[in-house]
Amino acid sequence: MKFTPLTKEDAPALGAVLEQYGAKFCDDTFLLLYMWGEVYVTDYARVGELWLLRSTDPTGEFYYYTIPHRGADFLRGLSLLEAEAPGKLLLWALDEETCAIVKARYGEHVTISSRPEEADYLYELAALAEMRGRALAAKRNHINAFLREHRDWRYEPITAENLPAVQAFYRDFQESEQDESETAQDEGEAAWRLIDDFLSLPAEGGVLYAGGRIVGFFIGEVVGEVLFLHIEKALREVRGAYPMLVRETAKRYLGRARYENREEDDGDEGLRRSKRSYAPCAILEKYTAALSL
Repeated sequence: MKFTPLTKEDAPALGAVLEQYGAKFCDDTFLLLYMWGEVYVTDYARVGELWLLRSTDPTGEFYYYTIPHRGADFLRGLSLLEAEAPGKLLLWALDEETCAIVKARYGEHVTISSRPEEADYLYELAALAEMRGRALAAKRNHINAFLREHRDWRYEPITAENLPAVQAFYRDFQESEQDESETAQDEGEAAWRLIDDFLSLPAEGGVLYAGGRIVGFFIGEVVGEVLFLHIEKALREVRGAYPMLVRETAKRYLGRARYENREEDDGDEGLRRSKRSYAPCAILEKYTAALSL
């Protein structure tokens, strides 16, 4: 099979396949695949209407494969990959349904594993829009403080007109973080790919203003009944900016989605506390299958 690098021109065709696939994992969205496509060298093969995706692992030593199909098409994809990657084959981001199929097919020749830091955090959009419940009381307090201190606040979608200001905000944000780690560098590279190509991608975004300046923004996409947040940044020194951005984003997507996926915590304790503080309705465990063929 011939594998081809993923480009933004693939968005309509692959996006339709991923929406039909119906998984709630961030890994099964076009924008996430695209934004990390250069870091993890993501490409694809097509056999008729069947898509096979692959990405390198961080060391570049082997591939992870994804089959964004179900039923007979998933089984057909497995057969094609058996021929493509003889020996050891790694399947990435399986849900429980696809795990059961793989176990039934390969038995003792497959090892299934998962890691807590790779699980996605899922939220009810209505709960975030209302910031309701005892678990979100602290968020409501921060939002109320934000509203008292910034009566001129506003929230608007990202457009061609304000995109340069968003780019300037993110550039300043990166400089203020002063994180030179490899992880931060990779995240920045991925984020810039999405930001710079925003207008030519099926991306959506929102910007929060206060005091005449940007204090936060997000970029993501709606797939099925889920709003996926791929980038979300706000000024920590502005009290309430983060929860205000979360609430206002949720309000604007209530009519189009039921859930919000805020992605993984990557094993970062601070990020884990933050994601749990918004009271997820589910933590979606992902599985990797290592096949010995």
